[in-house]
Amino acid sequence: MYEKLKDFYLNFENKIDKILIKTIGKDKEKYNFLRLLREIRKGILYGKIEEIPHIMLSLTCNLRCPYCANGKYYDKSNMGYKEKSRDYWIQRINKMKSKAIVFTGGEPTIFKDFLGVINNIKQKSIIIYSNLSIKNFEEKIKHLRKKCSWLLTYHPGGRADLSLVLKNIALLRKYKQTFRLTAVSADEFEDMYDSKSSNLLEEFNVKLFFKGFLGEQNLSQRKVECRIPSILYAPDGNRYHCMYSVLKKKSEYIINHGNVESIMICDKYGECSPCNTAKFKLKFLD
Repeated sequence: MYEKLKDFYLNFENKIDKILIKTIGKDKEKYNFLRLLREIRKGILYGKIEEIPHIMLSLTCNLRCPYCANGKYYDKSNMGYKEKSRDYWIQRINKMKSKAIVFTGGEPTIFKDFLGVINNIKQKSIIIYSNLSIKNFEEKIKHLRKKCSWLLTYHPGGRADLSLVLKNIALLRKYKQTFRLTAVSADEFEDMYDSKSSNLLEEFNVKLFFKGFLGEQNLSQRKVECRIPSILYAPDGNRYHCMYSVLKKKSEYIINHGNVESIMICDKYGECSPCNTAKFKLKFLD
């Protein structure tokens, strides 16, 4: 039944994409971005296709969102990780066989030499997750030599300033970057999406999409065989099984093989990061 649902979803998605492509027309940049997003979604569904590594240059963040996947374990010391250098990441990423790289965190843009890493990546599509609540952003973006795809999230619960985010989006447009803005639809913060926010979005001509808060936390712990089709590199350069193991810095969850799918026997199910649980394939062992 699950396989049939996956096939139905992808067939439906293909039809939607054809409509979008007609709408996009000859805008090659937007078309390539759409295709890349499709590959990411298919990779999440099937746990294969091709490797799309997620690089966490740092776990430090400029916001403090109470619903954040990282918030349960958050501190100001980068979770105890010693960050790798710019040259380390340039060499490491350029040796990867994937056609795309995703930068996430934390807030990747506050890594001390973020531009030095991005500008030296060769022959790969670049996706950047960011809250874009960054002051003096033009000092960064004007030196960016790569066209990147920015997946932006507005976090009112983390004291994000929507006017600042939208001013920075205007800079993305100025410097020919592709973006999409979403907001986490956490129930307790729905009243923050008020008429003032709507007016600002209209003024800057920005469409705001909503995404649900995925996964569960604080469940009773259970033992599982856990399969995750994700490739997560922590700030120390190691690949970890899941976000929980990254945030808790669990060395026993470090992966040394090159397979896309990671398989672990874990007795900590219930403390999972909400960003991961939608991608899990679980077999309960108790």
